[in-house]
Amino acid sequence: MPRKGRTNLKTIVKKITKILEKKKAENIKVIDVSKVTPEFNYMVIANSDNKYQMEAIIEDLLNFAKEKELTIFGKDLNFESGWVVVDFYDIIVHIMTPVLREYYQLERIWEIPNIAEVA
Repeated sequence: MPRKGRTNLKTIVKKITKILEKKKAENIKVIDVSKVTPEFNYMVIANSDNKYQMEAIIEDLLNFAKEKELTIFGKDLNFESGWVVVDFYDIIVHIMTPVLREYYQLERIWEIPNIAEVA
């Protein structure tokens, strides 16, 4: 459920996906997990081929958060690992190399049959 005083979550998710598209992230998926966990509402997962692209994506995401005064609950920005995460509290963003994405298969872990539509 959206936190009090927060911008509409779908609007934030749309902006996040636009940032990912602008920075040429691939295989972008938005998963609505609100019926599965009370911890957060959306998971955004995208592929990035290299750490420099990941850094550019994260820089834009953090600038967006600052501009919109969104709280960042946590982040793991170990670009060398091939997997970075930004926790916007209600929205968790994972940027991964295709190899790690295939290995961990986050979409399958949540066993969500459909991908959320935010358009």
